[in-house]
Amino acid sequence: MPLRLLPLLFYLAVCTGCTAQADPPPPEDTAPYTFQSPSRDGTGKYYLSREISHVMGHLAADWLERPEREAEENVSQAIDNMDIQADEEIADIGAGSGYYSFRMAEKAPQGKVYAVDIQPEMLDLMRQRIEREGINKVELIRATESSPQLEANSVDLAIMVDVYHELAYPREMMQTIVSALRPGGRFVLL
Repeated sequence: MPLRLLPLLFYLAVCTGCTAQADPPPPEDTAPYTFQSPSRDGTGKYYLSREISHVMGHLAADWLERPEREAEENVSQAIDNMDIQADEEIADIGAGSGYYSFRMAEKAPQGKVYAVDIQPEMLDLMRQRIEREGINKVELIRATESSPQLEANSVDLAIMVDVYHELAYPREMMQTIVSALRPGGRFVLL
């Protein structure tokens, strides 16, 4: 009986040895990103020598809706300066609570605003407002860290308000945003 087990043991030894000597999977391609010890508010991940920040969590959504925001940031003038046309399709990347999304939707009554965010809690906050107020010109989109999940050639205007520094994959995100812009489309970074 022990002699009959010997070939099985030999086979297991060979298979185990081959597995142990196999090359480890290649590390994720991190170019063009570099990594260092994180600063107090940073992630330790750098793109073009700039450290990427942590994403502002949904628990700070009230800060986005603060009454003094209009005076501090002159939001109405910023939106007016975007020259939004009535029929434009607009992507608000990192929409948060929808502070800009809902205001821009009023400027594009025949168009649509895509409120894009990675946090389901932020999308839930906007969904509650949409349902409460019967808003039909704002569509919610759950993004990934590297894509806004917009179709190619689908928007006339894409904006980011105080978001770019939080993008985990800024190069990939911007590539997908550019592909989502229609010919002659605009990108606004505030």
